[in-house]
Formats: sequence, C-alpha cells, structure tokens
Amino acid sequence: MDVLVAGSPRLRSLFAFVLEVFAFFFGALWWTAHVEATYLPVAPRLQGALVLALAFGLFAAYRIAAPLRFAGTPIQRLFGLRIVRADGEPLTARHTTQRLACQLLEAVGLVVTGPLGMLVLLAYHARKGTWPHDRWAGTRVVLARDAEPPSPPGPPRF
Repeated sequence: MDVLVAGSPRLRSLFAFVLEVFAFFFGALWWTAHVEATYLPVAPRLQGALVLALAFGLFAAYRIAAPLRFAGTPIQRLFGLRIVRADGEPLTARHTTQRLACQLLEAVGLVVTGPLGMLVLLAYHARKGTWPHDRWAGTRVVLARDAEPPSPPGPPRF
C-alpha cells in the first residue's frame, strides 16, 4: 500500500490520530446538525448529550475493535502503521482497551494543562521514543513493513 506521509512511525502515528479524532468530531457535528428531533426519542435538550455519548461510544468501539482485527485502525494502516505488543504477541482486547483508557487520560491532561502539557508530552515522546499510552499498555506502533505478519483473525482474547 502506498503511504501518504513519509517519515518516522512517530510522525505518521500523530497524523493518523489527529485525522481520526477530527473525522469523528466533525462526523458527530454533522450528524447533530442534520438529524431532526423526530429521529431521537428523547427531549430536545438531551439530544446533544445523546449525540456526544453515541459518538464517543462509536469512537471507543472503533479504537478497540479495529486494532484487534487489523493490527491498527484503517487510517493507521493507510499511513503504513501497525500496532503490536511490546513482547511480540498478538494484541488482545485488554491491551487495546488499556491503550484507549490511557489515551483518554492523556487527552484530559492536555485539556487541563494546555500547551504546557503538550510540550511535556512531546518531550516524553522524544526522550522515550514512544507515547505514554503505548508504554502503559505494553504496545508500540511500528511501520507495517517492519512488523511480523498478523496472526489469523479469530475471537478476541481477554
């Protein structure tokens, strides 16, 4: 597959994640703007919360299920990336769930700390060579050509 972004897996990973977040965010905004009140069986003042909950649920399911099936999200695969466990074993639902939970903690920290938090996160990444969520979850993002072929798909292991 032709790769859209040249460079290190770090840069590709950052571009892929930003693209995924924007795609889901703008998808949720579009859905909110175009869904009439008759489609949602809740009070109009609760519809925004319902849309955000649905968008977050879909995003979480996508970030957990796609790496199990494809060793990365479709956008990561488009950027020539693959998520693997640090010990070389196949990904499990526990690893992808833990990875998502750590990403959410990072996002909350960035919202609270702002630009200073982003600088700290980038400094950590530059020093350790990995993002904190990958380190905490025991995973790493590699170029697809450097990874071993994935094991055949089967039921998720916990």
